[in-house]
Amino acid sequence: DAAKWWNVVGYNGQYPFQGTFDGNGATIYGIYANWASYSDWHSDLYAGLFGLVDKGAVIKNVAVKNSYLTSKNGFIGAIFANTAMDTAAWNATANMGAGDVVVENCVAANNYMNAQTENYNNTKKFGVMVGSSGYDYLKMNNCMAYGNYAKTDIVTPDSQTFDIPFIGALNGDKVDGKGVNSVTNVISLGATPYNRYAFGWGVYLHHKGDGTNTSCFENVYTDQPIGN
Repeated sequence: DAAKWWNVVGYNGQYPFQGTFDGNGATIYGIYANWASYSDWHSDLYAGLFGLVDKGAVIKNVAVKNSYLTSKNGFIGAIFANTAMDTAAWNATANMGAGDVVVENCVAANNYMNAQTENYNNTKKFGVMVGSSGYDYLKMNNCMAYGNYAKTDIVTPDSQTFDIPFIGALNGDKVDGKGVNSVTNVISLGATPYNRYAFGWGVYLHHKGDGTNTSCFENVYTDQPIGN
């Protein structure tokens, strides 16, 4: 049978996902989101279980495995692909949420993930577990990624291949010098937790080596080099 395309949950800026999804330990296999051609931003922009989420969203107790997630100049993340901006163009005022975006007890494993872009300005759009969380505050706990093929076509200015990191981007806001995000108790095998290339739209990239947001990561294990 022909593959059936996945209709992501929350694909429109005016109606992002803001509820609670409790997978109750379920594993979702075989999501097929092959947005290799970019023609309609409503359907081609987000590859993941959830497309666009907003403040107040809670996603927990679910695994995404053996899935095919690609996007050309869009957003990729096994659990969610992007967070909504609090602007009228992206999010109707009446629908703006409140609170953090919470991801707990989630797994991304054995997925094929490819960002078909050569533009390193897009490096913050792609994450193995979640894509860009640049517009909301992320609270992630007890999550794991392993066995994923997570690549891009990007070659960075220092001639390195840009593989997809664990998280694409985080909001850069701080309180008393500490990042407002929280990423704790995570295992990232085959994907560095830290996106070290600060190019693009000016949202925050969590470069481990420059001290800008090391305070938001706690008890993180990875088998990958962190970078400088």
